[in-house]
Amino acid sequence: MGEFSNVAIRKYNLDAEKVKRYVEHISAFELHEVGAGIVYTALGIAARHQIAFWDAMLIATAKEAGCSIFYSEDLNHEQVISGVQIINPFLEWIQNRLR
Repeated sequence: MGEFSNVAIRKYNLDAEKVKRYVEHISAFELHEVGAGIVYTALGIAARHQIAFWDAMLIATAKEAGCSIFYSEDLNHEQVISGVQIINPFLEWIQNRLR
C-alpha cells in the first residue's frame, strides 16, 4: 500500500483523497508477512529474471500468498514470473494521456 501510494502521488500526481480511496480498497485484501523463505525465493527470482530484488520479493510474496496477479508499473505488463502475471494498473491512464 505504501509503494502504491508513493507512485500514485509522486509519478501520477493523484490527489490524496483519490489515493486514500484506493488504499481503502487495497486494505480489504489479505496481508502477508515476509519471512526468510520469501527472501530466499526472491533472490532466485531476481537472478533468474534479471529484475530488482525488491520487485522479486514482492512477486515471491504474492506467489507465497497464492496470488495469480501482481499489480506493478515497474515490470512488463502481462509478463508471467514464477506463475504470477504482472498487470500495470496505470497502463490505461498512461495510454489516455498519450492520446
